[in-house]
Amino acid sequence: MWFDRIERSNGKFMIVDISLNSGAKSIDIEQAYHQRLSYPERRYLRATTNFSSWSQSSPKRYAKVIGITKDVTEHHTIYSFEYASKTILLPSWILQMGLFSPPYLIFPYLYSIYGLDFLCFLQENETGTSVELADARHKHLILENPTHALERLIWFRSFPSANRAWKSVYRSATKGNISLDLPNANITCSVNGKLIDDTLFADRFLITTLQPTEPPMDWANAAPREFCFDARNTREVESNRSRDLDFLRPDGSSALSDREWQAIQSVLPPIRGYHSVDENRLVLDLILKKLAEGLPWRTICKMESGEIAYDSYYKLKSKGWWSRFKKELLKCRRNIRSDRRLSIGREGGNNPTHRTRLRDIGFPPRKGALWTVSDAEWKSIVPILFKSQVEARDSHQRYRFMVDSIIIKLGTGRTWAEVASSRGLSRTTLIRFFGVIKCDGRWAEVRSFLCSNRFKGHA
Repeated sequence: MWFDRIERSNGKFMIVDISLNSGAKSIDIEQAYHQRLSYPERRYLRATTNFSSWSQSSPKRYAKVIGITKDVTEHHTIYSFEYASKTILLPSWILQMGLFSPPYLIFPYLYSIYGLDFLCFLQENETGTSVELADARHKHLILENPTHALERLIWFRSFPSANRAWKSVYRSATKGNISLDLPNANITCSVNGKLIDDTLFADRFLITTLQPTEPPMDWANAAPREFCFDARNTREVESNRSRDLDFLRPDGSSALSDREWQAIQSVLPPIRGYHSVDENRLVLDLILKKLAEGLPWRTICKMESGEIAYDSYYKLKSKGWWSRFKKELLKCRRNIRSDRRLSIGREGGNNPTHRTRLRDIGFPPRKGALWTVSDAEWKSIVPILFKSQVEARDSHQRYRFMVDSIIIKLGTGRTWAEVASSRGLSRTTLIRFFGVIKCDGRWAEVRSFLCSNRFKGHA
């Protein structure tokens, strides 16, 4: 099977498929992606590359490996790039399958003159311009798709070369070519194919992460600078999925205390590469930090003992030790909190020191002795809390309510339970939210802005 070129038939694009047995035949382009080339004895390679370093190769060279030597034209572009002393040859059709995924949703729009406009549009709102889905039939499929179809559409809309790449597919098809203009971006990808000498003839191509190497369009300054295209094939992009807020304490910390360490030492086997107690504890603290704060493993691996933490986590997880550790640690933390509550009760439940231990005495109210944020303050806080338009889209009122609750708690010194109960919130949800935005530095920015604004009398 070799997709050689594109032809028009009754106003529709058709792929010319050349096979060893039946020769050339035309198939519907919207069905062509179901027919996939698959080599025996396939090899796998994970690579990091930049589209700007790619070149083009002869389609006849690739088709010859399949066994197709007749009627092969130059209409199907073959891209070539180097990685790890190997040359990867990648047909444009397979690149399109990886770049414009999932094909069953995207291809009907990709091979249409105004397909991107039919699929999504730009929407003006309070915080700027966002990308919204237009097709209600496919909206839920795109939002729930594991290949992050919505993030891909935001990239195609927001960056100039990505937009040109989308449009170039249709333009090339009108000339009979299977090709596209390469965008400006760095990518992490996985490639499967047949290895002959030092050349890998790719039959599968999957992009996991993408970083544009160009500025976005003027209206898209809030667009992400890194996109996750597929989180199923790499551990590094698992940070959101593998985040575990159960390990996050109310004060935003996650490291083991001395009492916790004494309680859980007997649960775990010796950690590879370390023998001292302090070094084993450091490895576990790094794993807890990664899970509690949602950091990528590449960040953890740059720290002391980070690579050991990476290897140890997946080893412990695969053998079932990690679930035992988590169960014992959370049990220990619940017991410690219970002991503290009993201690506070013996000393007196209305102990003012306990009630005001998280009071921020430097945090001022706004005019009229009001603690909650004004509309003008909230408008300035939104870009701090939400780094992208997508993250902020449907969450404004819910998060504003929680931010107001945190300010009331810190400003008045009331307990978390009192504030949560009076405002109809879950105490655990409120504490976890505060811990998250405190850990990643967003709360410090919000507090700095509010204090400055209120001291100047602008609120």
